[in-house]
Amino acid sequence: MKRAIRVVSATTLVCVVTIVGITIVRPSYVVAGLITVFPESSANLLVKSYLAWRERVSNQTPEEAAKILDQQVIRVEVGGRKLNIPMRYTYSSNFEKYGRWPTAKPERIKTKSVSFSVLLPDMKPYFKEDDAVWKALGPGSKVSVLITDTSVAPDWYVGLKREYLSGQRSQFYEEKRIVGGLMFFAATGGLNHIYFPIEDNVELVLRCSKEPKRPEFSPHCSSKSNYQEKVALEYVYSRDYFSEWRQVDSKLKALVAEFEQAALSEEAGVVTPAITPVTGP
Repeated sequence: MKRAIRVVSATTLVCVVTIVGITIVRPSYVVAGLITVFPESSANLLVKSYLAWRERVSNQTPEEAAKILDQQVIRVEVGGRKLNIPMRYTYSSNFEKYGRWPTAKPERIKTKSVSFSVLLPDMKPYFKEDDAVWKALGPGSKVSVLITDTSVAPDWYVGLKREYLSGQRSQFYEEKRIVGGLMFFAATGGLNHIYFPIEDNVELVLRCSKEPKRPEFSPHCSSKSNYQEKVALEYVYSRDYFSEWRQVDSKLKALVAEFEQAALSEEAGVVTPAITPVTGP
């Protein structure tokens, strides 16, 4: 009996020392091991840890938040194009992620991409009265946009469209036809449907999910659209707005053009009024 106790004690000691040693040298090994052995408990722990961290960093008064929203502007340069993006347009990339509005850097930052988010159909940025809409699950009327540098692959659209029209991608779709001014490629299996505009002056590809088998899933569409040379917009929105794909694309581009004009005006020393939501047809 005593021997068994000694064996158990020795084994326990070895395990503790090993775990402590690994934690000191490679903490990530312990985390990976716990996730592998106890996936559900580890997931719950990670969520709780994230929420606790978010609560610590989100200590911001309404007055502080309002001041930042009214005054702060994110200055970036993407693909050679300078943009001034008001903080109100960064709900998804800032407030939703960190629980607070950050203070923007005064200098202009060169980056490969920058994101912003608005509400459809009027491209409205974050305002307190729409808080419930922003916090609602699923895409709803929200659209998340990524402005990206495409200088590495400037002809991405021409190449992709050619592959579908020539039949090189025929194994991924079962039929093609015209739908609402778009060439529709019905996907096989669990892939998303693919759409290209009929006219050549609009360079975008649209990918829309199929009708979900369960009601809690939110069908969505994602698009990649050429904005200007070396710059494209990648955005996601609810499939409920599919029939308005042209309006969504043109309004987003008009809004990005306002960001660009605001940057040019600032560099020229011209004071411009706050950007207002686009409300065109």
